[in-house]
Amino acid sequence: MNITYKYKVGQKVTLSKLNFARDYQREKFFEKYLGKEVTIIARGFVYEDEGFNKRLNQDKIRFEVYYYIDIDPWYKNSKEHYGHMTMIPESCLDGFGAWEEVDEQFISVDGANIVPFESTIYDRVIECQLDKNDKLIKKANCNFVFATEGTCVGIRKNFELSHNDFLWDRAETKEVKISREFLTDFEPDEKHDWKTHPRQDAGAYGWESWTGLCVSNPSLGSVYCAIPEDYAEIYVHTVTTDKFLRECEFNPFFDCNFTWEIKEWLTRYGVYDKVKELWEKYKPGENKKKSEEVKAHEKFLKTAQKFIDSLTDKQKEELRKMLQ
Repeated sequence: MNITYKYKVGQKVTLSKLNFARDYQREKFFEKYLGKEVTIIARGFVYEDEGFNKRLNQDKIRFEVYYYIDIDPWYKNSKEHYGHMTMIPESCLDGFGAWEEVDEQFISVDGANIVPFESTIYDRVIECQLDKNDKLIKKANCNFVFATEGTCVGIRKNFELSHNDFLWDRAETKEVKISREFLTDFEPDEKHDWKTHPRQDAGAYGWESWTGLCVSNPSLGSVYCAIPEDYAEIYVHTVTTDKFLRECEFNPFFDCNFTWEIKEWLTRYGVYDKVKELWEKYKPGENKKKSEEVKAHEKFLKTAQKFIDSLTDKQKEELRKMLQ
C-alpha cells in the first residue's frame, strides 16, 4: 500500500498545535515546545475499519499518518517516563512538505502481500520460528487455541512505538487486524438441541484482533495468507515431536477439551482424513482402542442411568449415601 508522508525522518519541523487525539493527557508536557523546532525521528500510520465487530450499519474507515519527535519526554527521559512514545498527528506539525511516497508492504509468512479488505489471513494456525541453530521450523497449533481465520480489516506501522524499540532495536513494527470469520459458534450441546450456537466472546463472528508481523524476517511469525500443501505433515510432526504434547499424551482425535474444534479446523483445510492416516502410522491401533473404550463407557452410562431411573426416591437417597 502506497503511503504519502509529508515529512521525512530527520527533517526539522515546527510543533504548531497540540491536538493529540490518542495522547491528549500528555499535551501539557509539550506546551513549552509550541512554536519551536523539533526533529522527526520516526513515523508511521494506521489504516483500519473501526466498525466494532462489524456490528455498525456502515464501515468506519480510519486513516492517519503520525510522527515521533526528538523532544518527546517519553523518548528523552525514558527512566522517568515509561510506556509508548507520543504519536504526533501530521496536522500538529508545520514545515516544508517533502511528500515522500513509500510502498509500505505487509508480507505474510508464505510471502503474500497483505491487502486491507481483500486478503484472507490465517493466524496462529502455524508458527514459524528459528531453533537454537537458526534452522527454520514450522509448528502447528495442534489444539487451535487463539487461532483465527478472517479478512484483513486494517494495517498499521510503528503503532505504540516504545522508547526501547527505538533506542535499542531501531526496528519497525508492523501489525495487521483480522476480523474472525471461521468457527464462530460453540460446540453443539443438549441445552441447544444439539445444534451449534453463536459465540459472544473473542471467538464471535467479526471479532477483530491485531497481530504483529516479523519485519526483520517475514518468513517467521504466525500470519499466513494460504495454508501450506504439507499442512497435514506439519501438524502430525508437531504432535509427535513436541515435548509438552508428548508428555501429556495429546491425541487430536480424543482430546478432552478440543476434539470438536480440532476436527472442525482440520476438516476446514481438507486434511482431517490425512492427519488420521498419518497418526495411525505413528501410533498404530491407538484410535481403535480408544474408540472401543469410549463405546464401553457410553454403554456403562446408559446402563447405569437406566438402573437409577428404576429406583424409588428412597432407594436413590440410600444410593447417594453409599457413594459419599
